[in-house]
Amino acid sequence: MFRNTLFAIALSSALVLSGCASMPGMGPSPSSSSTTSQPSQGKDVATGAVAGAGIGCAAGAVIGALFHHNAGTLCAAGAVAGGVSGAVIGEEVYKKQLAQYQALQAQAQAAGLKAQLETKQVTASDTKQPTAAVSRLVINYDPADMQRVGPKTRATFDKLAEILKQAKEKQTVEFDGTNLHTCEVPMDQLAQRHALDNANVVDHCGSTTYAPYAIVVSPNPIH
Repeated sequence: MFRNTLFAIALSSALVLSGCASMPGMGPSPSSSSTTSQPSQGKDVATGAVAGAGIGCAAGAVIGALFHHNAGTLCAAGAVAGGVSGAVIGEEVYKKQLAQYQALQAQAQAAGLKAQLETKQVTASDTKQPTAAVSRLVINYDPADMQRVGPKTRATFDKLAEILKQAKEKQTVEFDGTNLHTCEVPMDQLAQRHALDNANVVDHCGSTTYAPYAIVVSPNPIH
């Protein structure tokens, strides 16, 4: 009986790891231009742990049915395994996402665009140590930059499109600018790359309230 339960927990853990790999946000080092916001309580990591626990519970219940054991007991065992694995993966996701945004910042700056990466501190529940996570990246541009999109600017759109398309959670992309046509150029560039199919788009084009021309990209939840 005890041996079967251990086997069930091991199998549940395997299913959890497989499930966590496909969970949203389980795969959002500061740079010199980064700014740091107030520390958070690791909400995103905790969310990963809760989601992992849910997957673990489901896996445990399935195993319980297969082996004719109490589904509730194995659900609890699976939830423990899922919660731990979700928390462990969370810190890795933050680091990978930050590296991607730093690469995008560098690409934008190489194109002559003003790019400011803002970070926040989160506490991963597996290490209990604060780690830097992306808050948002603001890319400001001159309207003249969009009259004729040069190779370096196109490369910036390529890099941004790559991040948006590979993200397992939808990223948020905001387009700001008073002139409708100018502001829509970056939107059209990304749409041509099918990068907005997997993004939350906030369209402020043509609004005088959002006067500086900018592309603001951030992981969810929206900053």
